[in-house]
Amino acid sequence: MNEKLLITLLCLWVGAGAGRAREHSLCTDPQETPWPKTIVNDSTRQHFWHTRLMRAQAPETEADALLLDSVVSFWLGTEREHKSIFSYADGVTTETRYDWNNGRWNERDRTATAEDEQGRRTHHETYLWQSTNGYWQGTNYELWEYDDQGRIIVHTQHAWDDAARAWASKQITRTAYNDQGNTIETERYQTDDTGTWQGVSKSTMTYDTPNNARTKIEYIWDDTRQTWNNSYKTEYKKDGQGRDTLQIGAYWDAAASIWQNETKIIVGYNDRGEANRQEYYDWDHSCACWCGFAKMLADILPTEDPDIVRAYMVELVGQDCSTGHWEYGTKLVTDIWNGKWNVWGEEHTLDPETQEWKLTETISCEWDEQEHLTLQVYTSIDPTTGVTIPDTTYQAIYEDGRLLEEHFYSNGEPLETILYYYGYGVEINATPIHPEQRNVSLFPNPADDSFTVATDAPAWLEITDLNGRTLLRQPVNDGERVDISPFPAGTYAVTIHQPGRKVPMKVVKR
Repeated sequence: MNEKLLITLLCLWVGAGAGRAREHSLCTDPQETPWPKTIVNDSTRQHFWHTRLMRAQAPETEADALLLDSVVSFWLGTEREHKSIFSYADGVTTETRYDWNNGRWNERDRTATAEDEQGRRTHHETYLWQSTNGYWQGTNYELWEYDDQGRIIVHTQHAWDDAARAWASKQITRTAYNDQGNTIETERYQTDDTGTWQGVSKSTMTYDTPNNARTKIEYIWDDTRQTWNNSYKTEYKKDGQGRDTLQIGAYWDAAASIWQNETKIIVGYNDRGEANRQEYYDWDHSCACWCGFAKMLADILPTEDPDIVRAYMVELVGQDCSTGHWEYGTKLVTDIWNGKWNVWGEEHTLDPETQEWKLTETISCEWDEQEHLTLQVYTSIDPTTGVTIPDTTYQAIYEDGRLLEEHFYSNGEPLETILYYYGYGVEINATPIHPEQRNVSLFPNPADDSFTVATDAPAWLEITDLNGRTLLRQPVNDGERVDISPFPAGTYAVTIHQPGRKVPMKVVKR
C-alpha cells in the first residue's frame, strides 16, 4: 500500500469517527499547505499559515520525529520567514523553530515543556541548533516538583556537557515549609566532575507566634566531613505591627564554637508609620561594643502654609567609638510646595571637632501659577567665616505659558542666555515698536541682492510683499547677510521678531 493511499484511508477514518471535531483538518501529503490563512498585519502583508500534518505511523528515528503533528509558518508577502513544528509525546510539548534562508528551512532552536494538571510547569528544556557541526546544543534544562499546596519543593537544573553532547552535572534545590506556608529550610546541592553531590548552600528560618521571622541561619558545606557547618546567623525583631525594628548579624567562630556579633541595623518609624530612621553599627571587639558606621534620619513635617511641607534628611558616617563623635555628616532641610517643587532649602555640614552643624549652602526657588520654575538661586557660605559667596542663579521668563528667555549666572556674573522664538508667523503677543528703541537696522537700503541685519540680540526675520504674502522666514544674528536676489525689484516689509516684541521695517530692492 503506497503512502498516499494510506493517508487517504486515515483521512476517511478521521472523518467517520472520533475526528468529527476535526472535520476541517487538512488531510494531505506531509507538506506545507496553507490552512487557514489569516492576515496578521495588512500593512506588511504578514500572514499566519497553519498546516496540520498526519503520519501513517509513529516515528522510528529522531529524523522521522521531525515530521511532527503540526506546522506554523509566517510569511511576509510572498516570502517565507519562519515556522514552528510541534510534537506531543508523554505529556511534553516540543516546539522546533526554523528560519527560511537560501531557499530552505534552517533549524534555529528547540523548546520542550510540560505542565501538571494544575497548569504548573514541571519540565523545561531548550536547545540551539549548531549549524557548523550539525547538532542540537543544550542551553537550559529544569524540572520542578510541587507539594499539595502548589509550592515548589524540588527544583533541578542541568548543565550541558558540550564534549559529550549531553546533559551532565546538575544542581538541585529542596525547600521545606511550615504549616503557615513560610520557608523553614532551603538546601542546594550540585554534582562535581565525578558526579558526586556537594553542598552549595543551606539556610533555615524560625518564626514567632505571629508568624514573623525571628532567626535565619546560613550554613557552608564541609567537603571533608560531607556535612553542613554554621556560617552566619541573622536575628530579627519586629514591633507590634510586624515592622522590622532590629536586625543583628553574627558569624560562627569555629575555634571558639560561639556566635560572634558583626553588624546591627536599627529602624525607627514616625507617627504616620513611615520609616524615618536607620542606624548601622559594627561590633568593636576591642571595647566589646557597637560602633556606628552610618546613621540616616529623614522626615516630612507640616508648616504654617498648608501647601508647603518641610523635609529633613540627616546622614552621619564614621563614628569614633571612644568619643561617640561622627567623622562626617550632612543635613538637608527643604520646603516643598504642592507636594513636588522645592521653594527653599539649606545644606549643613558637621564639624567633626565640635560636632556642630555649619550652614554651607542655601537654595531658593520661585514658581509661577502654571508651576514653571522662574527663579533658582544657589548661595554658598564659608562654614568657617560665614561669608556668603554667590554661586549659581537660574532665571526664566514665561509669557502665556511659553518659555521666552533663560538666563544663567555663575558667581554673580552672567554665564549664558537662551532666547526662544516661536517663528513661522506665530507672534508672542508682540507689540510694534519704533526701530530706534531696540537698536535694529538694515543696510544698505535700498539694496541690490542682499542686505545686512544689525541687531542687539538674536532674532527671527520675516519678509512679506505689499500684499501680505510671506516670502522669507529665518533666524538672524547681528551682522548676518540676508539674500533677496530671488525677489523682483520693489518695496518689501521686513519684521524683526525679538522676545516679546517685533520691529517693523521696510527695505527697497533695486
